[in-house]
Amino acid sequence: MRRFLLFGLAALCLVAAALSLPLPLPAGTIFMVAAIALLLLASPGLKLRFDRLRQRYPAFNRRMTAVESYLPPFLRRAFAQRRGEG
Repeated sequence: MRRFLLFGLAALCLVAAALSLPLPLPAGTIFMVAAIALLLLASPGLKLRFDRLRQRYPAFNRRMTAVESYLPPFLRRAFAQRRGEG
């Protein structure tokens, strides 16, 4: 049940992001980051692929690490890289 709720919220965030991207405020980007975080929390397979992406591309990993400190705790937990796997 929790997984379906997270997928539903992620879908709503993606729709909101698509609708608000043309606006001058960065709301679309915020909704996009929230949607990605919700998907990472809902799908262990997607989380594993995301972690592998971070391992494969060091520049992307550095950028994600720098951004994590500005995120709220639930987003920070979703984007946090798993240690010692792979």
